[in-house]
Order: sequence, then structure tokens, then C-alpha cells
Amino acid sequence: MLNYRHEFATTHPIDIRTFIPDTGFILMSPKALIRRLNRLARQRNQRFEWRPDQGKGSHGVVYLGPHRAVIPMGVKTLKTGTLHAICKQLDIKVSEL
Repeated sequence: MLNYRHEFATTHPIDIRTFIPDTGFILMSPKALIRRLNRLARQRNQRFEWRPDQGKGSHGVVYLGPHRAVIPMGVKTLKTGTLHAICKQLDIKVSEL
């Protein structure tokens, strides 16, 4: 008799279970995010400011227009939820990056 986990794993390949439909797999470093935000601000003629000294520890603050978000710098890649939260705080879509 097979247990539930084994049945689920054999009927659903791992790429279907972990795929995020609207963004796909996004692996982005914090530095790459800052570069892309800077490029987006230039395209929109908005204010962009990166303040690594304002955050606590290994965090920095980025300003995009009237919005601000805290970006963790102590990681190699940002997790998908963290990236979505940053984009929500800056009032942009992930697809605009």
C-alpha cells in the first residue's frame, strides 16, 4: 500500500508543484534587483535612491518614487515571497522588472 506522499509525488512531477504561474522561477540577487529598479526608475522618470546605511544589519532601504522598501543584502538570491513583497511595497509588478 502506498502512502499519500508517494502517490502525490508519482502523479505530480516536481516542476508542476513548484511552478509559480505568473512569474515562473525567478532567481534574483539583491544587487540585480537594485540594478533593475534603477533602470525602471529611469524609464519612468521617477526618483530612485539606494540607502545601504539606513537599514539594520545587512539590510538597506530603496526608494522608488514615493514608495520605499527594505532589501536584505545578506543573501545570494531573494526568495520569491520576499521579491513579491518588495514589489508590492514599491507598487510595481514583478513582470516590470
